[in-house]
Amino acid sequence: MSDEYMDWIKGNHDLLPADLIERMLTDEWYFVIVLNNGMAVAVTHLDNIHKDASGNLWFDVRMLSDANFYWKDGMAEIFKFITSPTSRKKATIAVSSIAMIFEAMDT
Repeated sequence: MSDEYMDWIKGNHDLLPADLIERMLTDEWYFVIVLNNGMAVAVTHLDNIHKDASGNLWFDVRMLSDANFYWKDGMAEIFKFITSPTSRKKATIAVSSIAMIFEAMDT
């Protein structure tokens, strides 16, 4: 991750929750991205952030598969999870569709 890229993220903290986004870009962990429709995407990493010609932001993420996602007590009852149905785990999510992001595991 280049310093210029991290500076862009920190400089756009009004567009993104910069502290958590930096962690998602630099760490491999269990994160949950809750969408505006209440569905939740289980991911391990944020690979990239894109801005399209209209100014919309997009996240490239690595999803978890159902087999390797740790269903913390009660989380499966709270959220309907989207996990990768195949071994190909890359996905792109429109940032405008995101309601909340949080870490899904304690250390």
